[in-house]
Amino acid sequence: WLELTWCLVEQEKYNEADLVSKQAVKLLPDCAAAWGNRAIVMVQLLRRDEAQEAMEKALALDPDEEKARYLSENFEDMLLDAKEPSRQANKKQ
Repeated sequence: WLELTWCLVEQEKYNEADLVSKQAVKLLPDCAAAWGNRAIVMVQLLRRDEAQEAMEKALALDPDEEKARYLSENFEDMLLDAKEPSRQANKKQ
């Protein structure tokens, strides 16, 4: 689930990544990496509150979780990047 989520993110298939990451955190609720992936997906879908919650959950489980730490340090910039018009077309996939 973790690798599939990240592969979908890299392909900019964010709606599919949303479904997979939701399943990942359901199956692995104590996995910081699953929550970190979920946070990244939520940013890409401009779901700020859900991104924040997932990021905080990942960091609570593991303060060194790579994606969540990166997101916490770059949250606003990543939201701005996700709002770019060229990115919006990809979110509809």
